[in-house]
Amino acid sequence: MGSKLRVRIHANHVSLCKTRPQDSSIRNILPTTITEIIHSESSDNVQVKLAFGDDHIWANITPWASDDLALTVGQSVYAQIKGVSMTESELAQSF
Repeated sequence: MGSKLRVRIHANHVSLCKTRPQDSSIRNILPTTITEIIHSESSDNVQVKLAFGDDHIWANITPWASDDLALTVGQSVYAQIKGVSMTESELAQSF
C-alpha cells in the first residue's frame, strides 16, 4: 500500500468501445481519448494511442474494427484491458 507501480499493458490486450460496456467479463474499463491513429500498410493492425491524463497506452485493433467504429483523433472511447493478461513480471516498482 502506498507505493507506486508501473504496469506494462500490451497493445494486443486492449480493446475499444464507443459506449461503456454493460455486460462484459473484462473488469478493467476506463474512459479515454484517442490521441493518434496509425494505419500501417505493412501489418494487419491499426495502432490507436489513448490518453489517460499525461499517460498513454496503445491498442492494436483490426482495420475492420477501426472502420466499423469510425474512430477519430480526439474521440472519447472506453478502453477494455484484459486483467488476466497482467503477470507479476509485468509489474515493476516505481521509485
